[in-house]
Amino acid sequence: MTKGFRDSLNERLRDPEFHAEWDALEVEFQIAGVMSGEEETKSLTYKDPAKIVCANQIN
Repeated sequence: MTKGFRDSLNERLRDPEFHAEWDALEVEFQIAGVMSGEEETKSLTYKDPAKIVCANQIN
């Protein structure tokens, strides 16, 4: 049986160096989600992705 994405990711996240890099990409993942229309139902303006990213950085 082949591993799925989640299984492979969880295995890789055990490596502290990989985990730190993965965490550092969180902002990019948030921006990609907003830009891909994930947040489309919220009627975002073009300034909103920056607000979302900044708010999540503070929290």
